[in-house]
Amino acid sequence: VFILTIYSEEDSFYLLNNEVVKLSIFNKSSSDKFAFKKILNLSQGIRKQIENNNIGLIIPLGTESSIYVFFALFLKRSVKKISWIHYSFFKPLNLKERIFRKFILPSFDKIIILNKTDYFKYSELYPGKIIRIPNPVPFHSEKVSNLKNKNILALGRIDKIKGLDSMIKAFKILLEERKIGEWKLNIFGDDNGEQAHIEKLISENNLGDH
Repeated sequence: VFILTIYSEEDSFYLLNNEVVKLSIFNKSSSDKFAFKKILNLSQGIRKQIENNNIGLIIPLGTESSIYVFFALFLKRSVKKISWIHYSFFKPLNLKERIFRKFILPSFDKIIILNKTDYFKYSELYPGKIIRIPNPVPFHSEKVSNLKNKNILALGRIDKIKGLDSMIKAFKILLEERKIGEWKLNIFGDDNGEQAHIEKLISENNLGDH
């Protein structure tokens, strides 16, 4: 098993088995300003590592990595490739992501997604190619909630893609229509540029007490 990164890393954040080999394409100081040159250089680097290490299967994570692998293995059918999509099927797509979904993703042997809804949506586009691998839970608790505390917990980075604004609007509807004023919504996570907007939304909807 190899882990291939764009830039070299001295230490891994994760504990790796000693038999896992870390490879990289560039040193940290390297960079490309132009998109086409970046794609070309990365694709050539990926292909070189594949050939040098006799790799038979590669799993790029996300759109950009999958694009690099697509060009690296263009017309090279002997290496199997699996694209790992780590965002919702319903995420608003930019032009690059639309091109990727329509023209590049069909060339992959398999596609890994996260949840059941995405499994069915992607299966409509690419029948027989979809594998669902949910995010793992890194712990097991013996405690089970008694469901008496009227708290809702949202846990994750405070990012636009997470849809916290929609959750807050839905929570307000519940408060008003179901008269559940004793309930509270707790949001925990690192700010990814969305916290000020979320706090403003809470204030505008008079939800500070909830």
